[in-house]
Amino acid sequence: MLLCDHEIKKLCEGRKPMISPFIDHQEGELSYGLGPAGYDIRLNNRFAFPLSGGFVILDPRYKAELKVITLAEGEPLLLGPHCWVLAESLETFQMPDNIAGHILLKSSYARLGLILCAAAIEPGWRGRLVLELFNASNHAIRLYPMQGIAQVQFFRLNNPEMTYETKARKRWQDQTGI
Repeated sequence: MLLCDHEIKKLCEGRKPMISPFIDHQEGELSYGLGPAGYDIRLNNRFAFPLSGGFVILDPRYKAELKVITLAEGEPLLLGPHCWVLAESLETFQMPDNIAGHILLKSSYARLGLILCAAAIEPGWRGRLVLELFNASNHAIRLYPMQGIAQVQFFRLNNPEMTYETKARKRWQDQTGI
């Protein structure tokens, strides 16, 4: 079942909030905060690019060599045509054992040719989201840190037997940074 605003808000109150920092309304030109059927997350100001030059092989079994940059406050990132970048959410998540999340790119960016690739947020997972952003257009796209980038929709599961915390390999548990 897809959770609505008041159900999400309830999960974000108290001693162990699901989202932190949590904003209980919509703010910003590229909106962020609680919406009627999800939570709009913000883009942080750290980005990682694959090292370029020569022949580069990217392999999911090995950590890639990435160049990480941190932008000054208010500075946008210019993502070139047909380029990709790893980014992180400003918000940190502590998913309850019976809640999963699905991440969708905001339409303001999708209309420009930006594509978001991100895994589902599993029950029991904790950390900051890493977002893979690809510019499929022939033009550069500006990305604005501290503004909305994507919406997370939350779903209640009926007593799952396994959570991210109980998996044998918890590679991305307590993820901070790219």
